[in-house]
Amino acid sequence: MRNCKQPYVRLGGVALAILASRGAMASGFNVPEISIAGTGTSNALVANHKLLGAIPYNPSLSAFHGGTTIAGGINIVHAESEVTPAIGTHAEFQGDDDVPIPNLQITHQLANGLTLGFGVNAPFGLSTNYPLGTFGVLAAVDPAGPVLGPGALQPTESKVEIVDVAPTLAFRLGENSAVAIGANYYWAREIVFDTQEIKNNGDGSGWGWNISASHVAGPWSFGGSFHSQAKVEIEGTSVIGLAGSAPATADLTVPWRAQIGARYQVNQQLAVEADISRIGWSSFDTLRINNAISPIVSTNNWDDTNAYRLGATYDLDSMTQLRFGYTRDFSGSDDDRYSARTADSDRHLFSIGVGHKIAKDMQLEAAYMYVKFDDRTLNSATPFGTYGSDANGTSAYNGTYETTVHILGIGLSKSFDL
Repeated sequence: MRNCKQPYVRLGGVALAILASRGAMASGFNVPEISIAGTGTSNALVANHKLLGAIPYNPSLSAFHGGTTIAGGINIVHAESEVTPAIGTHAEFQGDDDVPIPNLQITHQLANGLTLGFGVNAPFGLSTNYPLGTFGVLAAVDPAGPVLGPGALQPTESKVEIVDVAPTLAFRLGENSAVAIGANYYWAREIVFDTQEIKNNGDGSGWGWNISASHVAGPWSFGGSFHSQAKVEIEGTSVIGLAGSAPATADLTVPWRAQIGARYQVNQQLAVEADISRIGWSSFDTLRINNAISPIVSTNNWDDTNAYRLGATYDLDSMTQLRFGYTRDFSGSDDDRYSARTADSDRHLFSIGVGHKIAKDMQLEAAYMYVKFDDRTLNSATPFGTYGSDANGTSAYNGTYETTVHILGIGLSKSFDL
């Protein structure tokens, strides 16, 4: 969902009854904080066979936990974003404030060593909202027709919200190895793509799949997971100025995701993990919104991206564990088709967390993450109008974009011997 400065839609996109926050904590609009333990370790958990909060990142790890387990929590996301346009008015553009994003993971090990899993989280989300007049070039554009008035193409609200419902099945391969397969049902609850006089909305769903594996070798453990690309078919309505409304459709591609990592138990108290994540954002090349009044094409041309993660856990005693993490995450959005709707850039993620036993096999978890986006300055020599009504990559969006994100998470995890 990038900028389509022409009749475009207010597509539908995610949540658990959640609203996703500004631009995600990973590249593009990926939100990798899908457990509280993950938030506390900067999502470096794909090889951690000890923590229940690692299972959403690598479902095969559920095979190392007997009985029935449940882990759930909520991350509160607060974003602060501002732009100083080359032509226009300085403005804050974060979307919803203090967005709650829940997560839940349940597993049950059968007598034959198979483990059933069920997870619900929100791995993709975006919310930005620009006040009218922010971008002076677009505010001055007059479509010169009876349908749209002056400034009609100014971007206002953009939103993507996607919930992932993921049933899985894990297989134990001997004492030290496991594999898992699963499905991903993506529910696109809402995606907004508005301008001053163009409103579009819709919702939809699509299916993907995932595979994962893990292996423990003494103090070392290794893990990897892969989530396939999925096509989410959106149906909704376009409302275009005085022309009225019309049914609209669009295909939203959920990119593939891969993560591999290695964990080392340094001593009885300290363990460290290093992970690499890669997301197939090159599939997010063109967004096409089809309607009978005026179809829209928005070009993004993103690249696949990497994130490099480092996490650590330290057991103060048998009751309390401290958690730490850092990630350097790179953007797939180049200047040539840069969009203010995502305002994406490279970023640093810093995390701390704690887990504390409050009862037998029950743990209270808390985490905090600080995300600092690199300041992004666009200085395009391509004038608006080069790509028709699509402002992506043009001088209409020239300026400096700044974003920081704060995430506070709290949750519970519990094991049952059934």
